[in-house]
Parts: sequence; structure tokens; C-alpha cells
Amino acid sequence: MRKATVPLLILTCLWSCSRPEEQLRPLVVLEITPPGGARVYLNEPLVVTFDQEVDLASITRQSARVLSEGTAIPGRWEVDGVHLTFWPKPILRSDRMDGGYRPGLRHSLVLTGFPRPDGIRAQGGAHLAQTLRHDFVAKEIRPGPSLFDLSMDPGRCEPLRPPGTAPGAPLLLQRGEAIVLVCDEPLDPSSLVSEEFWIEADISAPGTQQGVLGRVAGLHARLVQNNHFQSLATGSCARIQFWPDARLSEGGYLLRGVPQPSLMDMGGNLAWSEAEPITLARLRILPRGFGPDSTIRLEFLDAHGKSPQRIPWADGTATWSDRGELSVALPAASGDGHEGVVVLTGEQTQGQREAIQLTVPAGSKAEFLDNAGLVILRSQGSLRIDGSLLRQRQGQAVDPVQDHGSPDQPVLLSVLLDQALASGREWTVLIAGGDLIITGEVQVDTPLILVAGGRVRINGSVRCKSEHLHLLGEGGGLDLPGIPSSLPGVLVDQPHLNPLQKPLLFAAISSPLPREVSQRYDWGRLVVGGREGTGRWRVGFLPADVALERELVVRHPGLLQGEGSVRVLVELEVLPGGVWDPPALDFLRLDWEAPEGLPFAR
Repeated sequence: MRKATVPLLILTCLWSCSRPEEQLRPLVVLEITPPGGARVYLNEPLVVTFDQEVDLASITRQSARVLSEGTAIPGRWEVDGVHLTFWPKPILRSDRMDGGYRPGLRHSLVLTGFPRPDGIRAQGGAHLAQTLRHDFVAKEIRPGPSLFDLSMDPGRCEPLRPPGTAPGAPLLLQRGEAIVLVCDEPLDPSSLVSEEFWIEADISAPGTQQGVLGRVAGLHARLVQNNHFQSLATGSCARIQFWPDARLSEGGYLLRGVPQPSLMDMGGNLAWSEAEPITLARLRILPRGFGPDSTIRLEFLDAHGKSPQRIPWADGTATWSDRGELSVALPAASGDGHEGVVVLTGEQTQGQREAIQLTVPAGSKAEFLDNAGLVILRSQGSLRIDGSLLRQRQGQAVDPVQDHGSPDQPVLLSVLLDQALASGREWTVLIAGGDLIITGEVQVDTPLILVAGGRVRINGSVRCKSEHLHLLGEGGGLDLPGIPSSLPGVLVDQPHLNPLQKPLLFAAISSPLPREVSQRYDWGRLVVGGREGTGRWRVGFLPADVALERELVVRHPGLLQGEGSVRVLVELEVLPGGVWDPPALDFLRLDWEAPEGLPFAR
């Protein structure tokens, strides 16, 4: 493992707003590993050491970022006392191109400090002395080591094993279910070779067809988890799915591997080394109606399991990111909603609107006149363009969005718009606290900025010059003039005080669960963890194959009729008043089992 560190000399700022005896000693960075300018392994963590313990609540998407070419790198932040660690997104593909870091490119760690109010803080309240940037380069993909050694024992690889079974006991499976092996340390994804694994009949197992000897099926191997830490959901670091290339009838089987495999851990240690092929797991394919217990776990650590489908009765889509919670990301720039519900039709002379909900109805046209100036349509909830939103000036030059900070010194969206209003910029800005939905058309000859705290959903058309289209938030659409810019120098800030005029509902729904089996289930205990903040959360369930209708949602999947998988629906309702502290869900756990004596859905 890399041992080098770099000390950093941080100049303390002059805190001029209070008397010296009232001032807190500012938070200071002591060292960062790897050092600045280093060539960093594609899975290597960044470790920042401070002189005081860090307040976990101050580590946000605004205060701690890793960037490459202006784009945020996906990963996970961990706080442990004085240490702040960034773990890049794990690598799963054999080409190593799907991790957090971008091979061969320069990256920047940006830690926001004083005078920004949303910067990193110590547990005692002291702010980071100043904003800090730390540059490094990710290693290129080439022959030789490009992965950081995360081995618990540098001399050997942890063994592959079936999850949750006693030593020597068979792994119980349904026909069509994936075979899963796990490992207690991450593996090198480029070393996983499907052809090195196969299925043989276990002639000693009861129920195995007589006369079946040797290899009965090949396997397609896929690495589906490769964390640096043991997942609470699976109790392991790495997780490999194996799919037989032939249908297996009920009975006993062996999952076998070659004597000298390519598979190795990130330290280059072989997964095993034997003189003969080895048995990695005993399998038993069960008759219909019998199956193992299992558990669905949603921990919101990544986007796996998330469905982009819109919830028709919600104001917006809840934020399901890689931060370990399902939450609400309301832009401060979505306004105070003092105009209530706003419906735009006809000629528009007022360029600034602040609504609870704003719509341009289907079949109608809202057209802004030449003297509209900076047009900002703000809606705390959803903003819908079902008709036509038009803005065509007479031969005037385009006023581009350009003075908007940089990735290492970003400007807040609310500040950018205040500056644009004061300087008379001619932009068109649509901001939804919830979802921004365009089923009609938007046609403008100015720069167009689309912002959503939920999701931007464009099923209609957007017409403007491609270089002047900007989108902040998740989502997009097919009928766009080009790829929109994400304005990497702009941060969408959230409010400090709760601005809502009425309760808002944000929701998200999962993809069908469980994903590895297809059968009928007996549903067991449901455990949910989260915080209500200024609001409340609700969890419901729907069959996987029905339309999204609220009257079909139940509180527990055991109340559903029929067979098959389910979808998990989470609603986060934010209430007005107080500080901005929306509800959030941390995890969901649901136990299930395949009941005995029941036919399986096929």
C-alpha cells in the first residue's frame, strides 16, 4: 500500500466578525494522502487528516468534491474522527473503465472552507480555514498493477464462498436463480474469466439423475459488487454471479474451478492454487415449492435498484444518490412561492414569477415580449410546460452564460441569478423545486437554464442554440438541440430556512425486487430507518407488473395479491416552517422466503 503523505501549510484567515476571545480556532488540514501531483491507483482512497474532529453533517456535495474536467467523480465519503476519506466508485468491469476515477486524467479534490457558510466544519463548529484544492492524476490502464492493494492479508487472497451457508452445506437454489459466491476482500475485475468455471453433477447428492457424469454446464461470471468494505446488505466485499449456459434440473451439483485461476485480489494474490480442479461450492437445485430465506436491503449507496419512473401524484422525485440516503434536494433558487399556483397563457410582460406550482396548460401559448429581460420562472413544486413557452426577440445578440465561477471556486446558483438580475442579463431560466416536466415545447433565442431539485423530464421539445442550453439536476430528454452543459462552475444550493408555502411530496420507486429469482414469496419482517426532520416519510409496496396508481399501494407486501416481485415506493413529505431539514430514509430491509408447496410463477 502507498505510505507517502504530504504535509500542508494552511494560512489561517482573519476572522474579523468577532472579538479574538470569542473566535474558534479554525479547522486546519494537516496532510493529504496520496500527495499532490501523485499518480493515483484507480481504486485508491484519498485520506484527509485535520487537526480537529470533523462534523459529519458538514460533508455534502457542495463542501467536499472530487472533480475531473469539471465533472464530479462518483464515490463515497467516510468520516472517522479527524480523518475524511473519499473512496471512488468501485470497479466492476474487466476493462476497469467503470470506476470513479478517469484513467490517465487529472483530478482535483476540492474542500470548501471559509468564508463559505456551507463549508467543512469541525464538531466544535469551527470552519475550515480556507478552500483547498489538491490535484492528482489517475493511473492509466496498461499492463501491470493499476489497482490499490486493499488485501486484509497481503500474502494471500480471501477464499470464495457461498453466502450465508454453513461450511460444507449445499447452496439451495431455484431453477433459473443465479449462483452467487462472495469474497471478504475486493477482487481484480480484469482477472475474472468465465471459462475457468463450470458445473458438474454431484453424484453423491440425493435426487441427482443417475448416469450424469462430468461437466453439465458452462458458466457466465459477472462481478456485481466490489466494495472496499463489507456491505451490510451482503456481509461481504466482492460478489460474483454465475449463470449456467444450460438449464439445470433438480438435484445436486458442484461449482468447479481450474487448478490455477486467473482470478486474483487487488494485491495480485491468486484466489487459489491447486494441482487439480477444485470444488468452490456444492449446489442443490430445489423442487418447485421449496426455497431459501433471503432479504431485500436498500441502503441507497448507489443507483442500483432505482427506477427513473415518475410518481404521478408527487411534486418531485426524491434524490437517490450514492450518499447512503434517500432525500430531498430543493434548490434555494426555486423561490418563496408567494404567488401561489400560477398558470401562464398569452403575452407575458412580467419576467419574474415565484409560484408554489407553475404550468403552461396544453393547447395554450405563453409568449414573453422583447423587453422581458431576465426571465426566471420559479416553482417550489413541479413546473410543467404542457403547451408552448416562447421567447423570440427581434435581432438581438445572445447574452451567453459565462461568468459563473469554476469547478474549484464555484458560485452558488442563487448568487449567480442575483448577479444576473442586477446586471440585466437576458437569459431564460426555469427552476422547479420538484420535477421540471416539458411535454409541450420550449422555444427561445436566449440562453436556457433548466434546473430541478427532482428530475428534468423532457418528453416534448426544446428549441434553442445547442451551445446555450444548460441543465442542472438529473434527467433530460431525446428532443434536445444538443448535449446540455451542466455548468460545472455552478452549485445548486439548498435553503437555510424552510421557504415552503405548503407541504410538498417527493417520491421514488425501486426497480422490481428481488432481482435474482422469479417466484412467489412469503414476505416477512420489514425494518426501515431514517429521520423525519421537518416532515415525514412513508414506505409502500406495489406489484412489479401493475400501473403506478396510489390506490394499489400497500404498507406491507404481504397484503398484495398474486405472485412475483414487488417495487418499493418511498414518499418524503416536507412541511413548511422552521429551518430546512427535510426527511430522509437511510435503509430498508425486508425478509422473504419461497413458501413450501406452492407453484412458482413462470
